[in-house]
Amino acid sequence: IICNGHSGSVNRNSMDSDETKKKRYVMKKKCWKALAVSIVQLMIITIMMPVNYTVKAAEMNSFIAGTTWDNDILIANYNVTDYGAVGDGVADDTSAIQDTIDMAAMSGGGVIYFPPGRYRVTRQISIYGSNNITLRGQWGPPDKKSVNEISLIVADYKYEEDEKLPLMTILGVGHCVMDMGFWYPKQSVEQVLQYGYTISAEPNTHGITVQNITFYNSYNACYLIGSAQHVRNIYGTILNSGIVMDFNLEVSEIERVRIANRYWIASGLENAPKSEAAQKLLYNQTLNNAVSIEIGRADNPWLYDIDINNDEYKTGIRMYDNGLPESDTTSGAGAGQLMNVSSTSISEEAVSSHHYVEGFEAIDWTFIDELEETKKYRYTFHEPGVPD
Repeated sequence: IICNGHSGSVNRNSMDSDETKKKRYVMKKKCWKALAVSIVQLMIITIMMPVNYTVKAAEMNSFIAGTTWDNDILIANYNVTDYGAVGDGVADDTSAIQDTIDMAAMSGGGVIYFPPGRYRVTRQISIYGSNNITLRGQWGPPDKKSVNEISLIVADYKYEEDEKLPLMTILGVGHCVMDMGFWYPKQSVEQVLQYGYTISAEPNTHGITVQNITFYNSYNACYLIGSAQHVRNIYGTILNSGIVMDFNLEVSEIERVRIANRYWIASGLENAPKSEAAQKLLYNQTLNNAVSIEIGRADNPWLYDIDINNDEYKTGIRMYDNGLPESDTTSGAGAGQLMNVSSTSISEEAVSSHHYVEGFEAIDWTFIDELEETKKYRYTFHEPGVPD
């Protein structure tokens, strides 16, 4: 509101009558009174704000940790190095990481920052609580950032064949793991160790995000059971099982996934298969065993922009009709959308019951459609007697 003004060099006050001047004075007085009242109201609201808001803000102590590979401003509340993490690949950072998570869980959630480095973990890490906790480091796609430029979790825990515990478990709602890599230094193509999942969501866990992650040599990468799960920007070499989604009762998404053996081979990590013989062993392992994506019960999942090198992998995407075989979630299959799914050279894919196309396997899946692009690829039916 303009309470008083001038136009050019004309003095409007000298041209107005006494009554007009009086009206202008009254209007000006009302304007300033309204402004004063607004300021007082704002001060009262600020003073009466609940104390716990102020306490939580103080506990979290937000700070700008830097910028990400895609120029996002990274704002965090905790830094694992403040709780004792070293990130040199030698010191055991497990307790420091878990202590930071515990603090975030007690303080209402927050973003935990992992500066670039190698964080050696020797036992299971748990993300829990009903509030949003985000583990976030520095990352970039493998063709843009080397392992020495990112936040790398070194899974150096003892392999127990009878346990196969996940490296990182998630329980709760709205948690997130993003912008980091995972590497198993004890893994070998000569003797493949059957580790549990790198990231595993427990039952009744919803709204989980796994984003901007490189699984350099995970035997089993990511298991998500629950609703509204979000998986984006995943790169990796998978030795057995990649991304698994089951008992999903709400819209979820798997977007921008790149699975190929070259990510471990070209990583420069100490146990990367460099020789031709070692690479052949890796090829035999993935071609005979590895399934990149598995979908059990899932209500309306989006699978978009999936690129799997099917010259190297046994199955690109596998869908089950009644939950995963090893689970007890026998509550039906799912219905969703698949778009821009590339398995060597297939750009878009639709599936039918017992229908097999190179790089895509579906078990008891409802027929959707067959696009012209898919007809030139070999396919066979698993059951005899089913019409072509």
